[in-house]
Amino acid sequence: MYQVYAFSTPNSVKVPIALEELGLQYELHSVNVRKGEQKHADFVALNPNGKVPVLRDEERGFTLRSPRRSWSISRSVTARCSRRSR
Repeated sequence: MYQVYAFSTPNSVKVPIALEELGLQYELHSVNVRKGEQKHADFVALNPNGKVPVLRDEERGFTLRSPRRSWSISRSVTARCSRRSR
């Protein structure tokens, strides 16, 4: 199952939308950037840049965090799904 760390920003909502469209299960973890939660030690351990969204897949042991976060995360998940369906 995917773990999504996001806030209600345009870039952050793209990731859960992509996961929903692909029919994948995920847990959404709110990171309130207005309160500075992205700077807490537990979140910085996931993404040293302190930016949302972050996608984590503990089953496969990877975390996606990129400068073009939502686009690259959505693209990566879509690519994984298309490879799996072949």
